[in-house]
Amino acid sequence: MLKTIIIHTVLIFSTLFCFANDDIIDSLNNELKKAKTDTCKIRILNELSWYQINTDFKLSYDYANQALKIAQDINNKKGIGLSYTHMAYAQYR
Repeated sequence: MLKTIIIHTVLIFSTLFCFANDDIIDSLNNELKKAKTDTCKIRILNELSWYQINTDFKLSYDYANQALKIAQDINNKKGIGLSYTHMAYAQYR
């Protein structure tokens, strides 16, 4: 009985997390459309990459690659490093 309750609780929280994750991704995509500075775009793209890293590896890699290109254009070392980290992790997954 206790085992069943624990399993159901975990499943419910997993489902709630998935919906919350989708809301965050939608919000970040909306922010990206409004972003005016390259630094802001790099941050948002890397966040999008992070939120996709466990579900859609290709999309995660693509977001990180977009962030990398912008970061290299403006020589944003922190953005470059984080983008490479996300790309490597997406490739690993």
